[in-house]
Amino acid sequence: AFQPVLKRTGVKKPLMTTIRNGAQFTTKMDEEAIVNDKRRALGLADEHIVFVQIARLEAVKAHEKGLYAFRNIVDKFPFARLLFVGAGPLEGELKQLTEKLNLEDYVTFLGERDDVADLLKLSHVSLLTSISEGFPYVLLESAQAKKPVIATDVGDVRHLVHQDSVGWLVEAGSEIGVVAAMEAAIVSKRDGRLEKKGEALYEHA
Repeated sequence: AFQPVLKRTGVKKPLMTTIRNGAQFTTKMDEEAIVNDKRRALGLADEHIVFVQIARLEAVKAHEKGLYAFRNIVDKFPFARLLFVGAGPLEGELKQLTEKLNLEDYVTFLGERDDVADLLKLSHVSLLTSISEGFPYVLLESAQAKKPVIATDVGDVRHLVHQDSVGWLVEAGSEIGVVAAMEAAIVSKRDGRLEKKGEALYEHA
């Protein structure tokens, strides 16, 4: 379509080459290699079960509930790991709490990231401890990655986490509820049901 225009400007046809649109295709093996590389970069081993919370570090997200709950989890399951993805005004305070709870070896703050999809893929469970939400987009991102969720029963969350087959719905502010859900997720991974929950969430979404 541009050849006539080029001819009018004096460009001769032998100097013209057609370059068509292209796109980069990534195979499943390529994606797995990328995710495995990122797991190793984060110090994650095959035996680790990884929980990830993708949310701004602000009061409404109630990250501290996840930290207190996780303290109970690692006492029983030292192979558990927790990733916090996001930045915000409470970052310093939450890092101090992590140290106070002796969780530095189990909790990693990743800050703002542009590879959320990969971080979900390398994780096993998506966590949301908010005390208030509308319909959080991170739940759809988790569903797309086929990862089951542990989420508080706020806003419209229950429209997606509608039954136990897709994840765990807990009372907002309930540390005990988060602990119980995390324990159930670890047991589900052991008996092979965790991936099925993620697939069910994907289908429902």
